[in-house]
Amino acid sequence: MVIALAVIAVLVVIYFRHPQRKVHTIKKIEAPPQTTTLPPKTTFRGLPIKLKIPAISVDATLEYLGKTTNGDMTAPVNVDYAGWYRYGPLPGDEGTSVMAGHVVGLRGQAGVFNNLDKLKPGDALQVIDGKGKVASFTVRISKTYAE
Repeated sequence: MVIALAVIAVLVVIYFRHPQRKVHTIKKIEAPPQTTTLPPKTTFRGLPIKLKIPAISVDATLEYLGKTTNGDMTAPVNVDYAGWYRYGPLPGDEGTSVMAGHVVGLRGQAGVFNNLDKLKPGDALQVIDGKGKVASFTVRISKTYAE
């Protein structure tokens, strides 16, 4: 038994002192030169006026939201309206547009986003602007955070 352990110990030492090493070479592949250029992004959108989320029966007018005196974003005045933060990009333009809405009103009535937690990946949202153009979005992930 002692001899067997000694043989195993010697084999382990030999293995770790002389491991088989494989050398892999990685070839760097150069990207082909760009032959086409995209035109600069231009927006032809108007200000957003309506938000539609068919999966939760939202068809809401959009209020334009600004900032309070202490710098917080204001909230929509009407619980049935959603609000668009007017200092951000237009929905559909580059950057993150922010929309807000009430879940429950001050008197306990259901707000525009009362069922927002029921949205699932694949559900569609549409923002319609004052020129009648539609910016469409698809829910990719949904998370709920504690207050």
